[in-house]
Amino acid sequence: MIGRFAVETDVLVFDPYKLTAVGTNGKCTVWSGYEHLPNDFKDMNQVARRGVGWHNFVPGNGQSGGQSTIEFADGRSSCLALERLGPRWQAGFVWVTHARLCQAGTPISQADIDAVAGALQIHVYDPVGNLTAPR
Repeated sequence: MIGRFAVETDVLVFDPYKLTAVGTNGKCTVWSGYEHLPNDFKDMNQVARRGVGWHNFVPGNGQSGGQSTIEFADGRSSCLALERLGPRWQAGFVWVTHARLCQAGTPISQADIDAVAGALQIHVYDPVGNLTAPR
């Protein structure tokens, strides 16, 4: 839960500056994995698989900062599936977020999406590759 929203998300992240004994890996990248939006959203998680009334697909532009969304219902909850793309790196992105937000009743606005995205915290630390310890 983030505020009044039930949220499920996955974030794929690649650290283009990770330094190891073999140097940096400049050829890696993160790719969305979703080739057939909006249909791919319908299989993103258990809630989406139960979803009905899919509507209002807003395609992203496939560029850094791009966002694709689609609305659906799960019981009495209004839900939204989204894909948000991070900064460009090589042929892909540094990060890609897929998320599902649901709340009782009212539709979800862009301000709601931004608030939830801003509240997400990623807690992964690679003690071998990171140059500094986590804060």
